[in-house]
Amino acid sequence: MIKILKIAARGLLWAGSLALLGVSVAGRFDFNRQLTEFFSHFPVQYLCIGLLALPVAGGLRSRAWLPLAAAVGINAAVVLPFLGFFGQTGAAAAVGERPLRLMTANVFFLTREDADMFAAFRQQNPDFLILQEVTPPFDSTFRRHFARQFPYLHSFDSHEGYRMIAAARFPLVIDSLSAGQPQAFVVKMALPGADTLLLPTAHPIPPFNQTLFRQRNATLAAAFAVAGRTPTRPVALIGDLNISGYTPSFLVQEKKYGLVSMRRGRGLLHTFPANFPVWTRIPIDHVLLNARVRPLALHRVPLGGSDHFGLLAEVAVSR
Repeated sequence: MIKILKIAARGLLWAGSLALLGVSVAGRFDFNRQLTEFFSHFPVQYLCIGLLALPVAGGLRSRAWLPLAAAVGINAAVVLPFLGFFGQTGAAAAVGERPLRLMTANVFFLTREDADMFAAFRQQNPDFLILQEVTPPFDSTFRRHFARQFPYLHSFDSHEGYRMIAAARFPLVIDSLSAGQPQAFVVKMALPGADTLLLPTAHPIPPFNQTLFRQRNATLAAAFAVAGRTPTRPVALIGDLNISGYTPSFLVQEKKYGLVSMRRGRGLLHTFPANFPVWTRIPIDHVLLNARVRPLALHRVPLGGSDHFGLLAEVAVSR
C-alpha cells in the first residue's frame, strides 16, 4: 500500500512540476494574448511553489526535481532583482537636489471609508498625489478636505464614468496624451528652482478580454512613449497601470524608454488585491523614473477601504 501511495505521489508531483514549468515558461514570452499574459503575473508565487516542492521531490527520489529546478531558476531570474540585493533600499537627497514625495493611490470606486483613506494621505504628506477610480462624490469630498494642503488640484475623466485626480503643492498643467487615449495623461509640475517634472500617468481599462487587452496596451504604449520622449527632462511615470511589473511587454517598454521601476532593489511591494491574502497579490501600481530623477525610497501605503495599496515614492530632482 505504501509503495502504491509513493508511486501515486511521484506521478502527481511529476505532473505538477511540468505544469509549473509550463506556466513559468509561458509567462516569460510576449504572445500578445490576454490569456498567456495572465501567467506572467505570478513569478513570486511560482518561485515559492518550486522551492517548497524541491525537497519533496528529493524525499520521494523523483525526477520531478529537474522541471522544478528549471522553474525555480526561471522565476528567480525575474524576482531577485527586486529584492534589495542589486541596489540601495534607501538614500537621501544630495546638495543641489530637491526632494519630492510622489504618491499614487487607486481609491476603489466602491469605497465608503473616506476618513481612513484621507488620514493616510495626510500622514504621508505627498507633494504630488494621483488618484484613480474616483467617483464624483469622492471628488467633492476630497476637494473639501484637501483644498488647503493641495492648492493645485485637477480632476479629469478616466473611463467607465470614473475620474482621476491630480493634486499638488506646485503648479500643474494637465494634457491628454491623445484624443484616442482618454485614460492616459501627462501632468507637468513646475518646481521652484528646478526643471519642470513630467508625470505621465494612466489608468488603463482592465484587460478582461482580448479587446480590452488591446485597448489597455494602446494606453500603456502612449504613456510609455511620452515618458521616453524627453530624456533630458525629469520624468516619473506613475499610476495604476493595470499590468504586472513582471510582464514581458512591460519590462521591454521599461528598458526601451530608459525608465527604471522604483521597486528594483527595494522589495516586491505588491499592491493588488490588498483585501486578499498576501500570496495572491501582484504589483500593478507603479512608479518608474528616467535618469534625471534619482530614487530615494519607496513605501507601500495601506488605504482603508481600497482594494489597492498606495505607493509613496521619495525622489530627488536636480535644481
